Amino acid sequence: MEKFTQEGKLERMNEKLEEGTGAAEQLLSLCSSSEIRYASATYRGSREFWMSLRNGAPVMLSPQIEYGVSVRVCTDRGIGFASTNSLERSMLKRIVASAISMARAGNGDAPDLRSGTVENANWVVEQKRKMDDTSVEEKIRKIQEIDSAARDCTELRSFRNVSFGEVQTLKYFVDTEGTKVLGRDAKFDLYYMIMLQSGASAEQVSRTFGYTGGEEGLEQLDVLAKTVEYVKGIEGMLLNGKSFKSERLDVLCGSEVTGLACHESCGHP
Repeated sequence: MEKFTQEGKLERMNEKLEEGTGAAEQLLSLCSSSEIRYASATYRGSREFWMSLRNGAPVMLSPQIEYGVSVRVCTDRGIGFASTNSLERSMLKRIVASAISMARAGNGDAPDLRSGTVENANWVVEQKRKMDDTSVEEKIRKIQEIDSAARDCTELRSFRNVSFGEVQTLKYFVDTEGTKVLGRDAKFDLYYMIMLQSGASAEQVSRTFGYTGGEEGLEQLDVLAKTVEYVKGIEGMLLNGKSFKSERLDVLCGSEVTGLACHESCGHP
């Protein structure tokens, strides 16, 4: 993983992502041993931007890039796989050798991975409003609007944590049969935890929104309006909720509630 400053980071990130397709090609060229009957190489790289707000104030801004390559080989003995997050040729040679060694250790029962067909494709997920066309300042402002809506829709005291992340991914697959597939997609996810307090009582809500595409997703998912709806919901619990009388009762729980109870009561301890 590498982190970059704002100045020139976008250009550098794009360059780094494109380098990975060449690394996948190099991996395949290194699979020239006569014992290899099939090999494939995959590269995956992503440009990411993450931010976190606490009560409307940014506490974390992190542009970063992540990438890695992998190779899979098939011999008469077995199948081998190895991967690395280094694009250096010496490391590419090392993981090819590791994959071949793993395949040699097989017992001869491995399936033949050859399909006998060649597939070539180049696809991209459309962004109606491209992430790269929106400045960091504008991204912060949009998330702060959601935070402000949660704060302003109630007179109760609120505590708010909001995180937002964008990931633009490049995926490249090549194999010894001539297949080449290049894909690009873009996703974001927004998560928040909002707590309201009334006297000594408190209620909280947490939600995650995910979207494949561009900045238009915030409007298409109606995040702002739904956030207000959720906050008003817990406000109603605090102001109008009534307590059950105290007594011993049998309770029937659905699978989700049972799973949650087991997770919290047994998993965390």
